Amino acid sequence: MKIIAIIISVQLLYYPSFSQAGNYIDSQFRQIAFPPNCVQIFNASSSTDSKKFDVSYERILQLKSKALPYLIAKLSDTTDTKIFSEVLNKSLKQGDLALLLINEIYFFPFAFVTNAQWCICCTCSDFPIGFFDYFDAHRQETYERCKLYFQSKRKLRKQNKARL
Repeated sequence: MKIIAIIISVQLLYYPSFSQAGNYIDSQFRQIAFPPNCVQIFNASSSTDSKKFDVSYERILQLKSKALPYLIAKLSDTTDTKIFSEVLNKSLKQGDLALLLINEIYFFPFAFVTNAQWCICCTCSDFPIGFFDYFDAHRQETYERCKLYFQSKRKLRKQNKARL
C-alpha cells in the first residue's frame, strides 16, 4: 500500500495538475526559440541553442492531447515571436507555433478546417504549400473550425467509451 502511495505521489509531482497545466504549457511555450521539426528551415541557429529550446517544445509534445485545448486557443494569437521563417519570409506568430505543435500531436485536419482539398505538400513539416498564407488570412475561422473539430472528436470518444 505504501508503494502505491509513493508511486501516485511521484506521478502527481512529475506531471502538472490539471489546474496548473495551462500555466505550465504557457511557460514552456514562451521559451521556444524555434520548432525543432523546422530548425534548418526556420532558423540557422547553432545546435547548442537549439537543444536548449527544443526541451520546451518537447515538454509540450509530451503532454500530448492534454496540451491541445491550450494550443487550439493559441491559434488565433497574432503576437509575433522571435522565430523567423526564411521559407515564409516572415516572423512566426504565436498561433503559427501552436499550429506546428498541434500538427505534431495530432495530424492537423486540413480538409475539415478549411473545407478545401490540399494536394501539394510541403512548406514545412507536413503543411501543404500555401497553408500558412491561408492561415494568416483566415486565422479566426481556422481557430473556430479547429475547436469544433476537436470538440466533436472528444464527444465521439466519450460516446464510444459509454458503449463499452
